[in-house]
Order: sequence, then C-alpha cells, then structure tokens
Amino acid sequence: MSYSVLIFDNSSIDTNWLISCLLVSSENNNCSAYKDLDQLKIFAPDVFLVSEKMLRFFHNIRKASDSQAIRETPYIILTESEKSGVNIVESDDIETLAKSMITPRLLSFVIRHVVKNSQDERELKNMFHYDQLTHAANRHLFLDRLSQIVLQTESNYENFGIIFLGLDDFKQINDTYGLNAGDHLLKTLIKRIKISFRESDTIARMGGLEFALLLPQITSPEQMTGFVEKLFCEIRRPITWKNNKLQIKAAAGVALFPMYDFEMNTNNIIDIVNNALQEAKKCSDSDYKWCE
Repeated sequence: MSYSVLIFDNSSIDTNWLISCLLVSSENNNCSAYKDLDQLKIFAPDVFLVSEKMLRFFHNIRKASDSQAIRETPYIILTESEKSGVNIVESDDIETLAKSMITPRLLSFVIRHVVKNSQDERELKNMFHYDQLTHAANRHLFLDRLSQIVLQTESNYENFGIIFLGLDDFKQINDTYGLNAGDHLLKTLIKRIKISFRESDTIARMGGLEFALLLPQITSPEQMTGFVEKLFCEIRRPITWKNNKLQIKAAAGVALFPMYDFEMNTNNIIDIVNNALQEAKKCSDSDYKWCE
C-alpha cells in the first residue's frame, strides 16, 4: 500500500524525526513524506500528521482550501502527552497518537488504518450519493445541497441558479451503435460539463436522461445565461465512438432564485424548474426556457 503524508509540526527536529520513522520502516517503502506546506498547492496527501500545537493553524488552512480533496483528507493528531495514548477506536473520526509512543512500526500501522478507513468511507459515500455510471451527484445529494443553499440564501441574500436538462435522441444512438455507445456518450458529456463549470457547482443525474445543475453565487441573469450557453456549447460538440460522431439534442428549464413573491422550498423549486423544462421540450425556436 503506497500513500503520501504531509506533516504539520512547528518543531523541525520532530518533523525530521517523523519523516525518518516513515522512511526507515520496511512497511513504508512506498510512503512519500513531506513537510513543505506549499505541496498543498500541488496535490492533496492521503493523510496529515498534525502536532496538537499546530491544530488551530491546520484547521484554518484546511477550511480555507478551495480543494474539496484537501478538506476531506483524514488527519492524525500528534500529542505531547502519553495520556492520550493511541486512539485506534475513532472518536469523531479523529485519531490521536502520543509522540513519545511513536515507533516506525506503530506509525505505519496507524497511518494505514486511517487511510484504509478513509478510502472505505469515500467508497460508501460514492455509492450512496453519486450516479455509478456518470459519477454525477444523484437526486438525493442534489436535493440535500439544494436545501442547504436555500437556507444560506435566506441569511446571505445571494442568488443561485438551477438548470434542469433533458437529453433527447438517445434511443436512436442506442439502437444504432449499442448500449455501450450510449454509456460512453453520457460519461463523456458529464465529464466535459464538470470541467467547464466551477468546482462549487453541482451536476446531478436526477433519473434516466434528466440532469440538474445547481449554481451558487450567481450575480446576474446575464451570468446565468452565460452558463446556459456554455452548457449547450458542450452538448453540441460531437462525441467520438469507434470513429463515429455521436450527437444528441437537449432542452433545459432555467431559473434564478430567489424570485419575487415565491415561496422558496425544494418542492416548489423543483416543480417550477421542471415545468420550464417541459415547456422547453415543446418549443422549436429555443433550446431552453426561463421560469416565469
């Protein structure tokens, strides 16, 4: 098992000692250990080792990070006192380890334990919250994030946008090129959309060939229109499958919230945007329709 470790410790002596413990253990010949915090600009490690004296500083950096991977990376607190000992039974998903008890073998064991648990939790999260084909969020996760953003909007008065997207001409692709071609098209399209949009945006598969995008912090209708046009630009780009160019059509319902004299709750929001999508499907002169 290979993994990378980033150390937060204000003692250079302790930091170098921890690195040596990681590297001398025969069980850690695939371990990469770092002490330069600039590494966070390049990648997210598999685990952090954090001195209890640096814990507040570590939490501030972690909280401020734009990278979700860094914010979700597990960490081990290194204590100065033996009374904490080794906490292998998780308490709030945090492990503690007294520096005085550290040996290369023990450190290796604790790190492998934490990394393995983190990977298992990530797999379960993906299973319950993400579509297994496209890796987009599923309906449950989308509704959860929508509920959160509605609550935030009530306090910070920031606008957010929603796009409901319905794909068309899909049966023809499956009938002509096979189900694998259809799966490839969906996976490629969602990957393109994720790259084109912001990390803070959520794209979800709501079911079948219907998708939804949740866009926080939209400053104007013009910005929202720009996102819609960007979305359809990606949809219109052909996708290659075994030397064939695959293309589909789509329609979308678009809304910017909050709306005047509109009771904002998830059910009302879903209904009004879905109605706009259905109207867009009937419309021949436009790919999308704004909620009215």
